[in-house]
Amino acid sequence: MAKRNRETLKKRFGEGEMPSSSDFGDLIESVLNIHDDGIAHNERDGLRLTQVGGNHRVLSLYGAVEERGAAWGFGLDQHRASLTLEVARHGHANQGPAEDDDDDGGGHAVLTLLAPTEEERNARVGINSRHPRCELDVDGIVAAAGRMGADGARAAPADAEWHTIAGPFRGCTALEVMAGAGRPNTGKYALMHAFALRTFVAKGEFTYHQAHYDARRHRMELRWLDSKEVPGDYCLQIRVNCAYGGETWIRYQLTSLWFDPQMTQCAVAPAQEGP
Repeated sequence: MAKRNRETLKKRFGEGEMPSSSDFGDLIESVLNIHDDGIAHNERDGLRLTQVGGNHRVLSLYGAVEERGAAWGFGLDQHRASLTLEVARHGHANQGPAEDDDDDGGGHAVLTLLAPTEEERNARVGINSRHPRCELDVDGIVAAAGRMGADGARAAPADAEWHTIAGPFRGCTALEVMAGAGRPNTGKYALMHAFALRTFVAKGEFTYHQAHYDARRHRMELRWLDSKEVPGDYCLQIRVNCAYGGETWIRYQLTSLWFDPQMTQCAVAPAQEGP
């Protein structure tokens, strides 16, 4: 793109002037060209930006024309179907691209969006991570006003009977369970926070934190139940120790804590980082 500003070009092509071939070259260079510059605008796409020369960076934002490096940038990796929002390392836009990052435009990855692929059917988002391993991968500290697991999809009446709330599982399982039961003005209320662990056909363990109103029989409990149809399968069940009466239900949320049920990843040496 030409370095001359519009006022200079206007003077060179003003009345009585004799523009040179260099002036015409600067004029042509000052006009955007979709093939050379990768920029276009149409009704379907709106503003269309295309990578130029196979470079990772699609859009760069500078605080001033004289700055050597971009303050912010957007990078596109067509092979991984990822879009990355990058910021200048250590907050210094003038330091130029980092030598140890040839594939990322020299910036620190603040936000990375990975599209679903044939191997990974779910999209992934990385915060401070260029290569997110999960649906949401955060390399940093998370502050939140609250946290909850996935709402239970299976009905669990507070009728003192056992009800399946998760499974079937096979192998090694670790779950976090948050549950509550009660009805207004009944005097029967209970809260339970528990960790449920099991390894294959072993008995399994539960760790409880509980609070209840009035009698201890208002509390809830969990158990692992082995499948009679498929040996080796098991499910998680919940109940209250006494019927609450009426249309009272146990509300619960579940969070999975372990994602290698057959322990296959434990047979692979972890990648070594650093010296």
